[in-house]
Amino acid sequence: MPRMTTAEAVIDSLLAHGIDTLFALPGVHNDHLFDAAHKASDRMRVLHPRHEQTAAYMALGAALVTGTPQAFAVVPGPGILNASAALLLARAMGAPVLALAGQIPSFAIDQGHGHLHEIHDQIGLLRHIVKHGERIRSPQEAPARVAQAIAASLSGRTGPAALECAIDTWGEAAEVAPAPPIPIDPPCADPTTIAEAANLLAKARRPLIVVGGGALGVAEVGEEDAHAGTADRRPVGAGEASQITDVGEVGDQHPVELALAEHRLEAIAAATHQAATPSSRASTPSASR
Repeated sequence: MPRMTTAEAVIDSLLAHGIDTLFALPGVHNDHLFDAAHKASDRMRVLHPRHEQTAAYMALGAALVTGTPQAFAVVPGPGILNASAALLLARAMGAPVLALAGQIPSFAIDQGHGHLHEIHDQIGLLRHIVKHGERIRSPQEAPARVAQAIAASLSGRTGPAALECAIDTWGEAAEVAPAPPIPIDPPCADPTTIAEAANLLAKARRPLIVVGGGALGVAEVGEEDAHAGTADRRPVGAGEASQITDVGEVGDQHPVELALAEHRLEAIAAATHQAATPSSRASTPSASR
């Protein structure tokens, strides 16, 4: 087994998962991580913005455009707090973003000693925002932590994950066994629910399909089938309204695409929910049409 630092193990693991770009803002807490990225500069590209929020939003944008996991790195405390807005948006938009947050010395975490950028229970805070959050405690566990975080980010409804690592742990060295990517079984829609939706659309007089970010990438089933999986298999007369998270999947020039403002979509969603509620169906039997 190769001997490497925790930081080197993390960089190698990111590369093993197809992540070759790190959006990152340097800081003393992550010096070893940048050293490791520099050693792998022929394989890992580091893009350096001027603010932590920018780093996180760049990772978010790259994840949405490519549909693949993207990573960013920032210092602890104010650094990760600056990036939290993008993590919240990544959670809302289902973007597979991995945050790498530095930490104060391992012996001082949550001790209240007043270290630079110290924040109480940083990983607990992050767990309120991301799907998966863990601390890397040694070089040996780094590959598995990265693999688990990326698997969690891609499982079910995709979303962000976070890993934190103490300043002294980044530089610890040991023999490290790599951890391969964890296989992900893509979620499948319930056939019964699909049949029910198709039945409702077939009976509707003015059907409208509101599409969200989950439809992004549908065209990847095949170039010749790019629109067959979205617009062209809809019932005749069915319109399609894309939410902000799905803009571009069908295209605003397609005959079935309806340009609706986001607040109008929210109103439609609220009306649909009300129509689907048993208590409201009795008084408004045609609401769902």
